[in-house]
This record gives sequence, structure tokens and C-alpha cells, in this order.
Amino acid sequence: MRVVAAAVLMLTLMVVSVPSSALECYACRMNRDIHGVVLAPHTLQKLSKFPTCDVMEKEGPSDKFKQTCATYDRSCADIADPEDPTNRVRTCFILDKDECHNTVCYCTTDLCNTVGGQTLAFVAEVAVVALYVLGSYFLMV
Repeated sequence: MRVVAAAVLMLTLMVVSVPSSALECYACRMNRDIHGVVLAPHTLQKLSKFPTCDVMEKEGPSDKFKQTCATYDRSCADIADPEDPTNRVRTCFILDKDECHNTVCYCTTDLCNTVGGQTLAFVAEVAVVALYVLGSYFLMV
């Protein structure tokens, strides 16, 4: 029985932790320029296809805000205007960071830059940890 439980646990961990081919982030554009934030022209061009972030705030995250990142992008970004937190931008970003500083946040899991920051990716990570802990407990018993 322990061997079966260990096999199920390992298979679950392998399936859940398989990396996808490209990072997905929520994308929405700012209402107006954010002082001190300079986005590359290709980023601005990609963002022009998405609604403004105040629309995302009202409607909530949905497929129309999803962006498949380029292979060189390593994180999702959420940048708020320090003078007006309702003016913000969400997009893919090249830095491999998982941190927040004042009005700029970076995260490295799919769709992690949502309104409120709680996503399916976060729930999946918690589930994997819980399965690991439970599996370890039952293997010791």
C-alpha cells in the first residue's frame, strides 16, 4: 500500500509541476503614462490590443486579459501609478523576479498578476505542498 501511495504522490507531483512552454500573464494597459515607467515600444504595441486595467478591475480577470508571453519573458508584472493606484499596467516582463516593491510587483507563475493576486496557479502550488505533506505523513505511518 505504501508503494502505491508513493507512486501516486510522485505521479501527481510530476504532472502538476511540468512547466508549460510559455508563461501566461494578465495584460491590461494604463489609462495614461505613469511617471518614471518607460515600456519598450513592442510592449506598448502588444498592450494596445488589451482593455485598460480599470476595466479588468471592474470585470475581474477573464480570457480577454490573458497574454502568452514571449520566450524571453520570465515574470508577470503589475505596476501601479504611485499618484493614482487605479492607473496601472499588467504585462509580461523579462526579469526573473518574485517580489513587490511599493507600486511594482513581479511574479513568476502563470496568471499571477491578477486583481488581488490570488490565482489558480497559487491554489495549485498549495495543493502540491499539501499532497506532499500528506503523502510523507502516510508513508511514515
